[in-house]
Amino acid sequence: MAQAINGKLDSLQVKVVEHEGSLCDTKERIEAVLLPVNKAKVHSSEDTDFLTSPLIKEFGYQGNELTENAVLQGSYVPPPSASRYSKLFLKHCVAPPGLPTSDD
Repeated sequence: MAQAINGKLDSLQVKVVEHEGSLCDTKERIEAVLLPVNKAKVHSSEDTDFLTSPLIKEFGYQGNELTENAVLQGSYVPPPSASRYSKLFLKHCVAPPGLPTSDD
């Protein structure tokens, strides 16, 4: 695991990475250290409630404006098979009064 990223330039290039007590300062070594970390981050949400059935069918991969607005307005009713935690989360996603919906 990369413990620290040092030496960032304005262009966001990483010049040095500290990994397991060693400094990695070549492109190849930095990529070897950071690639597994970044790959794990990208894939970490794949098995979460909103990317599995039944919520993926309701919200889709890129969103569903009607469903989103129903959530924000407090009128969305999750499918019975949605997890308890998803239902609780959605219950708390109601927008405060006065905020426009995504179709305004």
